[in-house]
Amino acid sequence: SPRMKMDSSLQIGMDAKHVRLPKTATQEEVLQSIMSVNENPSVHGLIVQLPLDSVNQIDSELITNAVSPDKDVDGLSCINAGKLSRGDMKDCFIPCTPNGCMEAEMVRGDWLKEGAVVIDCGINHVPGSPDQHEHQSISSL
Repeated sequence: SPRMKMDSSLQIGMDAKHVRLPKTATQEEVLQSIMSVNENPSVHGLIVQLPLDSVNQIDSELITNAVSPDKDVDGLSCINAGKLSRGDMKDCFIPCTPNGCMEAEMVRGDWLKEGAVVIDCGINHVPGSPDQHEHQSISSL
């Protein structure tokens, strides 16, 4: 949740800002907000909270791919996801859930070799508003 992310940021001394757009935000307004953050050199990372909560139809894939790959700390853009899938882990953001599992040594054993890619195969439905026509899900690589 955004609140937990803000609390965690404060605990580690990170200067974080929560930009909350109104439920009436259009796709263009969301894109403009992302572009503003992309162009701000004092901002080093951006998380788009999914599912997008707007009364307007918004393409979540378009939105996540609008985030600069250099600031895509969730690793959801097709560029970062593609690099990760190729094993190019030094040049992309690794999504936090699998990275956290690796850091916490939840994946252990002699079978785990240097440079191995661990895949979290869970796919979880993300409930959207009832009037949305597309199904939303989250999966982690």
